[in-house]
Amino acid sequence: MTKQKHSFFTSNFTSKKLQSLLAVTAFGLSASMYTHATTTERCSSGEGFTLGTFYTLFKVSLPSNNCMDIERNARDQTRHSVDFNWNGNGNGDDMVGGVGWASGTRNRTVNYRVNSWQAAENDNPGRNQFGDVTFGLYGWSCGSRIVEYYVVDRWARDAALVNGRKVPFDNSTGANTRSVGNARINGATYDLYVTTQINRPHGCGTGNRTFDQYWSIRRNIAGVNRDHTISFRQHVNAWSNSGLELGSRMGYQVLAPEGIGHSSGRIEYTLDR
Repeated sequence: MTKQKHSFFTSNFTSKKLQSLLAVTAFGLSASMYTHATTTERCSSGEGFTLGTFYTLFKVSLPSNNCMDIERNARDQTRHSVDFNWNGNGNGDDMVGGVGWASGTRNRTVNYRVNSWQAAENDNPGRNQFGDVTFGLYGWSCGSRIVEYYVVDRWARDAALVNGRKVPFDNSTGANTRSVGNARINGATYDLYVTTQINRPHGCGTGNRTFDQYWSIRRNIAGVNRDHTISFRQHVNAWSNSGLELGSRMGYQVLAPEGIGHSSGRIEYTLDR
């Protein structure tokens, strides 16, 4: 009897110990599967879905090693980070892209953090070399009115300013840009502009069209390694109060850096939905 009891408790203990070890091992394997982020690289113009998010990338005259890495957070798979690298050497160079939503909405609230910012415009007017760097919410409205819009929260510190203010880059290259006022949104002051693009490619279909760009440009750039919010509805209302209406259908909507012309750098940010 004593031997049987001893045998029973020993085998029972061993069984439980084995189960515990197996459970710990399984947990460790399971945890290791989900504690490593997943990353993908995009180096060519295009749009689509990857790692559970919509993305878009548009490049002009830039080599294949100018890329955008997209990373899905291991613990919160609704969060995505982007590592955006480019090196423009010509006035016609352009790279814009990021992650967000295939279908935009006027009521979007975007929470984000810029993790790292190393960007420069590399202007040299004496050599007719110009560049531009911006970061913010970017997208299109389609249908009744094609509009390309920018809510710019951050721009390069070496940007060419006009009367101490950051203006749309096309303003310095002769496009038809006008100021339509300013608005106080999310604790910051934004200057509002509209620019007309003539016979240019657009984000609502194929071919070229003439369309307006709406701009909200933050006067004081958003800080690095801080949480920020863009309340897009408030920008839509500010534009509307200035006579600028969006189209009847919203196209894609992404949080995106853009490097134009003689600009270069690396920008890392996280979109927290």
